Amino acid sequence: MSNNSIKFKNLKKKSLNFKSYTIFSNKLHTYATIDEATVWYENEIVNASKSIDLLEKSCDIRNCCFKGCNSCCNQVIYLCSAEYELLKNYLNNIDSTSKKTLKEYSLEICSKLDKSKIPLSYTFLPPYEVQTQINEEYSKLNLLCPFLENSICSIYNIRPIICWTYRYYSSVKNCSINSKFELPHMLIGAYVEQRMNQCIITHSDEFYLLPYAICKIL
Repeated sequence: MSNNSIKFKNLKKKSLNFKSYTIFSNKLHTYATIDEATVWYENEIVNASKSIDLLEKSCDIRNCCFKGCNSCCNQVIYLCSAEYELLKNYLNNIDSTSKKTLKEYSLEICSKLDKSKIPLSYTFLPPYEVQTQINEEYSKLNLLCPFLENSICSIYNIRPIICWTYRYYSSVKNCSINSKFELPHMLIGAYVEQRMNQCIITHSDEFYLLPYAICKIL
């Protein structure tokens, strides 16, 4: 086993005990408004990301992510109900031209998925192995995220949990050809999701594929 593999294994182990390392924002109060929830989530991403940085430092390992890289932006993303509500609030407040562009591209993506086995929504997320298979199939279609603008995420401050918990620890050259669903920090993300779902009033327990969610909202 390589030195980097040992470090990555140690990182995953430490991430399972994330509460010992993680800085969290104040708890979001019950029945918070969607605007309050948005600000809280923005702060939570920053704090949780700092905690992941500390975990990496404690394991002497560095990710290869950098601003302007979009190699992981063709992976499948399903939104939980709370994330859906945050996105809905964001989309309701953008200009009509942006709405039109987003909807047209999202409809194009959904139409390309008609002949695939990739579901547009779930009531319950499938096992990890099934999610990995879906992600591999989705990645092969090379469908870039609708919110990618000039290789920069246009919703970076409220990006989905799976986006900021995904970090790649091999070389940059391998990142663009790898579709493996490695999420060593997903437990941190799951904790944030749990806190969100406790306080954001939703009307569905479904998980929506991101482009499909955009179509539903717009």
